[in-house]
Amino acid sequence: MNIDKTPYEEVEFKSLKNDNTIKGTFFPVSGLSDKESNKTIIVVHGYTSNRLVKGRTQKLVEHFVPKGYNVLAFDLSSQGNPMVI
Repeated sequence: MNIDKTPYEEVEFKSLKNDNTIKGTFFPVSGLSDKESNKTIIVVHGYTSNRLVKGRTQKLVEHFVPKGYNVLAFDLSSQGNPMVI
């Protein structure tokens, strides 16, 4: 599996604390098959990082999506990478 060819959706939602817009990337199981999953792994990055977490997110997506887990990686408020994959 290649993350560059893995279907994904850019998502955003509001922070409950300060109404900032949080941006993320959602990798659904349904992008690889006709099945959907109610299981999701959430990736939270460390300080001065972003949702792609220096290649760790790619490894998580490559490992868990084929096993039936969606993966949501998002940038913490006022941090991260505003660019898409």
